[in-house]
Amino acid sequence: MSDERGFPSGSAIGAVLVERLARMPLERIVAFDVCRAKVVGRVHQWGVCAATFVVWKYLSDDTFSDFKAGLLGLGRDAFERVVAVPDALADVPVIQAIAAGQVDRFALHGEAIGAAAAEAYERRTDDADAFWEALEALPAEAFRGQERSAVQKTLSGFRSSFLGCTRCSTHQCGDGLRRTRHLRPGRTPAASRPMNWSPCSAPTA
Repeated sequence: MSDERGFPSGSAIGAVLVERLARMPLERIVAFDVCRAKVVGRVHQWGVCAATFVVWKYLSDDTFSDFKAGLLGLGRDAFERVVAVPDALADVPVIQAIAAGQVDRFALHGEAIGAAAAEAYERRTDDADAFWEALEALPAEAFRGQERSAVQKTLSGFRSSFLGCTRCSTHQCGDGLRRTRHLRPGRTPAASRPMNWSPCSAPTA
């Protein structure tokens, strides 16, 4: 689904991502999500945190997470520019359209992108908890130093689907943060699970 200017919505990107991931082996779905989290950690910055508030007029842990997921939906080139200089967002067409009132301010909402791996895993297993259990079973080393090749390989086919750009996906993992998880709505983490996710209190410089 796209808006009137032809920008693909986060839900549309997330839906395509779910379809692609659901055809992969379960272990690759999990590996993709770990890799995705590492990639998103690169925009875990004060400038991006501020941009979330400027664009959406509201800021919370959830909105910051969803905004970062939406940035991945912009495509690799735009994402890399924002990583290097957050002010580069001002040159992104969808941001310009939002500023001009031509597109809804939540056009960058990326919750569906961030949740795609969990949804694909549940579709394959018919078990809502299986994905989170698979993540928890990974060693701590799996959440450090991840390569981006899995994201790039999995999503290369998106080039023809979304404005000619390769798309990738997200979640919360900043430099210096311990292992984090995207919890299903209503699920309470056990006390033993490391949940050091505070995107707006300590983003990277």
